[in-house]
Amino acid sequence: MTSEHLDVRGNLTLKPDGNYEQNLYIGGILNAMKGRYTLAGNRLTTHYSWRGQPASDDMQVQLSADGKTLTLLRQGSPTVYYTLERAE
Repeated sequence: MTSEHLDVRGNLTLKPDGNYEQNLYIGGILNAMKGRYTLAGNRLTTHYSWRGQPASDDMQVQLSADGKTLTLLRQGSPTVYYTLERAE
């Protein structure tokens, strides 16, 4: 999946084995993460290490009818929307 919005661009790869890789440039700064994810209904939870400590993000998931656009909503301050398009 790839994303481009304002000053955010990059990719998120959700692998079938439950691992993921994220490489997002936010304001030109690389935010690269690797970890594990779980999917339950319309909830995606990512598990990763942040500054040596276990961390996780919980997001709502919405997939478009054609299966090409994935929107992730992370509640918080601020609320974050990731809109991703399938890389072919």
